[in-house]
Amino acid sequence: MTILFVGSSPDDLGGATQPNTTTNGRDSNYTPVGSVVVGDFDESGDGFTISHERSVSTVTWYHFLFNTDQNTSYSGFADGYWFRIFSGNTEIGRLDVQDNNWTLQGGGISSTYITPFSTGVDITYDVKVTTNGTTVTLELYQNSVFVVSVSYSSSVTAPNAIVFEHFDVVWNSSPRSYHYSEIIVTDNESTLNWRLATLEPGADGTHTAWLGGFADMITSNDGLGITSNTPAQKESWTLVPYSGPATSSAVRAVVNKFYASKGMTGPTQLTPFIRHAAIDVEGDTFPITGGKPIVEVLDNNPQTAAPWNTADFAALQIGVKSTA
Repeated sequence: MTILFVGSSPDDLGGATQPNTTTNGRDSNYTPVGSVVVGDFDESGDGFTISHERSVSTVTWYHFLFNTDQNTSYSGFADGYWFRIFSGNTEIGRLDVQDNNWTLQGGGISSTYITPFSTGVDITYDVKVTTNGTTVTLELYQNSVFVVSVSYSSSVTAPNAIVFEHFDVVWNSSPRSYHYSEIIVTDNESTLNWRLATLEPGADGTHTAWLGGFADMITSNDGLGITSNTPAQKESWTLVPYSGPATSSAVRAVVNKFYASKGMTGPTQLTPFIRHAAIDVEGDTFPITGGKPIVEVLDNNPQTAAPWNTADFAALQIGVKSTA
């Protein structure tokens, strides 16, 4: 059981997403910047793809917070799909619309009709996908309440992508907005009632050996970053304050995400570490391959070996060490 993906911002989701700082599909206590896809998707589509490692188990969960200004009444003309789930090139399931009737579909089997969303209302979605080698089962939840499921015979392996395409989901319509945040993918862990808080770098920390500082890491692909040409150099930073509810338990994990590239010479690996109670604890060393984020899932606080609680965040520093 593990976490395969987390993200809310366009830096995380990519594709056609744009920054969203409204309260539509974004809780400011958890998400500093969410994502929005805007378009007139009449007989067309656009959006983003979440690619992830396959589950080791037979169960994969998808979770996201969503809000749209689209309505679901288009005089029976909508004939497309909102999102599809894939295993390689094989479609496992989709949320489909035909003649303006919405269903969960997989393997040619359709669920009963559903109402996929309400205009201007935040809804949390969870999709459970089970691939046990003989049968595929998809279950859809809204606000953690079961809605529908479909099941069909198939030996397809576990999914490794969910694609939000918004293909032909409107008719003769002006551009619509589709807001997303708190996207989570897990291997055999129910995401019902989960939340995702994003804590960005807030200030330089104890270690400042790299060139550049915390402000250079906030936005991806802006030409800024931190660099090191020497092995064993450390850089750390504190985090912006956590604004969600305080809890001494139920923090599933801290997930660190890094984007890195290597130069022609110098270090070729990255070693993340946390600094808590003035103690550095290093994690696994990752080769720098470029193109894909380096993701470190810390189930417990490495400094205490105890489960995380929200009070840990105020005294926490995240860091990286250059490694030959």
